[in-house]
Amino acid sequence: MRYIIVTVLLVGYWIKISDGAEISCPGECSCRVRSIPMPELRITCTRGDLTSIPVDMFDKSAEVIVIAAPAEHQNHLTIGPIFTQPNPFVNLEELHIVNSNVPSIGKYSFWGLQNLRILNLTHNNLTSINADNFRGLINLTELFLDHNNIEQMPSETFHHLTALKTLSLSQNRISTLVSRLFRMLANLLYLDLSYNPIEDLNPENKIRTLSEDDLQRLEAIAQVDLTKNHWHCDQCSIGTMLVYMTTTVLNASIRHLTCHSPFRLTGVTFANLDFDKLEHCARTYEAQVSVIAGLMLLCVAIFGTITAALCCTRRRTAQYYTNEEKRREMNRELPEELLGQTELGSVATIPAPYHFMTKGS
Repeated sequence: MRYIIVTVLLVGYWIKISDGAEISCPGECSCRVRSIPMPELRITCTRGDLTSIPVDMFDKSAEVIVIAAPAEHQNHLTIGPIFTQPNPFVNLEELHIVNSNVPSIGKYSFWGLQNLRILNLTHNNLTSINADNFRGLINLTELFLDHNNIEQMPSETFHHLTALKTLSLSQNRISTLVSRLFRMLANLLYLDLSYNPIEDLNPENKIRTLSEDDLQRLEAIAQVDLTKNHWHCDQCSIGTMLVYMTTTVLNASIRHLTCHSPFRLTGVTFANLDFDKLEHCARTYEAQVSVIAGLMLLCVAIFGTITAALCCTRRRTAQYYTNEEKRREMNRELPEELLGQTELGSVATIPAPYHFMTKGS
């Protein structure tokens, strides 16, 4: 029979189990060894007010680590490669860091945790994630990222998680799903994308449509939750979704979705939509209007430039002829004075009616 001896220290304590091994535990945490159904060391730190995770006092043989905090004593933590360097937690199977105001996941934070099966980062302040955050988690089967502030995810964010079966992204600020987002998730069985509004009243900032690439990936997933998003129901936005609803296993996931816009279709379920009665592609119409407006502005600009050039030329011409008339008038009024100031070679340029006679005439 296994027994436990606990020795209390100033900053932590040691647990001695019946086989003689000693397990270290920080004073602000609790450590428990469970032998049924399998031997398991669980480290739990839930008192709160943590600014760093005391991994130096954690026993490296732990299978489960839980970091959390009550609302009145919140944690303020960052995640880096603390579970992998200098010595990784090679036996770690579950890691829960929740209610801890984590702003981001460091690069290669979980590298070397090859036995990790469950990663729970819910109720934090994550705003973005990328593929390097999950590199090395080759056996991860469950990933929980709900109740964060995630706004965007690049292509192939999860492509290192080839064993993943459950992915929860609900209650975030996701506005779009980029192409190939779910690439390499051939084993995914459950995907939760529900409740993804951004915290303002602009309905454009919602998940409003899914591309064919997205639908092809979702088709292989047994359960997909796409509710509580603002779907725009026109032929461009949901035409492909309606086809997948009637021809693939996504029927149950799509048919109960409801339209958010346009106004006349608000609240109507996809199952009750008729493709031929949907509005034509707003984006195509807007693009055509934009092109026409651009061409009209270009024509106006060209016409304005030509008009301005003609006006300028006309003013210069009028000014030239006005000056020439004044000069001719002065020549008529002062012929003798003008003749005296003119060189011999230029006498021929004096205009009529003045006529000079030679002595012989």
